[in-house]
Amino acid sequence: MRSKHILTAALATAITAAPVTRASADAGNLVGGIVGGIIGGALVNSANKRPTQRVYVKPTYSNPRYSATRTANRETQTALNYFGYPAGTPDGVLGSKSRAAVSAYQAYMSFPITGNLNQFERDILVGAYTRGISGGYDTTQLIARDPDGVKALLVAQRDIMTGGNTAPRRTAG
Repeated sequence: MRSKHILTAALATAITAAPVTRASADAGNLVGGIVGGIIGGALVNSANKRPTQRVYVKPTYSNPRYSATRTANRETQTALNYFGYPAGTPDGVLGSKSRAAVSAYQAYMSFPITGNLNQFERDILVGAYTRGISGGYDTTQLIARDPDGVKALLVAQRDIMTGGNTAPRRTAG
């Protein structure tokens, strides 16, 4: 690229330094203008050219089942965080923080503490979360009158899904 600039500059210098004879008509000025325009255009074009760069993009393949699992895990982590069980950033990976949050949720709900949710426990958690973010008069009243605040939605959701109060709950956990 640099050699093109040097070559163009050398050519322009050679043309301008060449001995000039007086032309008897305006045709000489016309030819000089054309040559100067060609050289100037070549200089501008070579300065504006940028080398094209090829970028390789590695193809990505996703497993739909894996993506669905990650989405469900993100939803679980978001719900745990909403109820005050710190699961960390909802990234779809149920790591040690998420398992500790699940254990705390299970302890509050008097479920067996395993650190892993079964489908029933997850349905209660996500259903209560959906109810909580949806709001509504009954939801806000339940949260306001219960000393456990938003966690009262978990118990209410369990009661709705089981048809009544089936297990005691622990407070403040």
